[in-house]
Amino acid sequence: MSPGLIETGLTALLLADEEARAGFDRRIPLGRVGTAADVAAVIAFLCLDMAAYVTGVNLPVDGGSLLPSSQVEGTLLGILAHYEVGR
Repeated sequence: MSPGLIETGLTALLLADEEARAGFDRRIPLGRVGTAADVAAVIAFLCLDMAAYVTGVNLPVDGGSLLPSSQVEGTLLGILAHYEVGR
């Protein structure tokens, strides 16, 4: 698993600056920095029988942060704006 920017004690100083925080939120397609609960939910899923066939995969838990590098940013942002996801 590869968590993206997650709000923790280690990132508290970085995220305490409101302007910096707003910048991070704008750049993450889901519109917010991740939480420990977001990561824990993925871990919980992977512990379920429903994930029994999931093997050998690196699962990004990053709110879509890797997607802009896949050249889908414009389309993705349009879809998210239409459905107001993460707002």
